[in-house]
Amino acid sequence: MARVLAAEHAAREELARAEARAAQIAEDERAARRALAERTRARTARVREAFARDVQSRLAALALEAAEVSRRDAPDAADLARLARAVAQLAAELSEPRP
Repeated sequence: MARVLAAEHAAREELARAEARAAQIAEDERAARRALAERTRARTARVREAFARDVQSRLAALALEAAEVSRRDAPDAADLARLARAVAQLAAELSEPRP
C-alpha cells in the first residue's frame, strides 16, 4: 500500500510540475506576442514618420517650384496692357452689330 501511495504522490508531483511548466510556456508565449506586437507598433510608427517626412519634403519642394514658376511667369505691366487691349477689342467685336 505504501508503494501505491508513494507512486500516487510522485505522479501528483509530476503532474503539478507539468502544469507549472505548461503555465510558464503559456506565459512565455504571451510575453513573446506582446513583445512582437510592440516591435511591430514601433516599426510601423517609424515607417509612418519616415513617410510623413518624405511627403513634407516633397511638398516643400513643390511649393518652392510653384513659387518660382509663379514668379517667372507673373505678367508684367506690358503683358497686362496687351491683355486689356485684347479684351477691349474682343468686347468691341462682340458688341458690334453683324452686317
